[in-house]
Amino acid sequence: MMATAAPEQKTKHTPGPWIADMRHGSGNPVVTTENGWWIAETCGPIDNRAEREANAYLIAAALEMLAALKLFTSASMSESRPTRGESFIGWQKGDGLTASERVAIARTAVAKAEGRA
Repeated sequence: MMATAAPEQKTKHTPGPWIADMRHGSGNPVVTTENGWWIAETCGPIDNRAEREANAYLIAAALEMLAALKLFTSASMSESRPTRGESFIGWQKGDGLTASERVAIARTAVAKAEGRA
């Protein structure tokens, strides 16, 4: 499940999705857009490629993590308690997502950040 944010103001960052590219010709892992625009190049100790790759995965997942956090911290989140049968986790009236769906979105973002998605 891909995290999607509700329509909102135009962002100042490069639109996503962002992709971790481990085979880029620069020799370092890079983060790009779908059309190949560079977002970041991860540099570091030549003998620690695993760390540079982990950094690229984390950067590439930034937009999904932002979207997941926005779901949990939305300004429209009610201050009142959830009704019987609803979870406190990410509870928000009117957005149509269940708590388990919110958790799934967050887990997908974490998996991408860890290079597992």
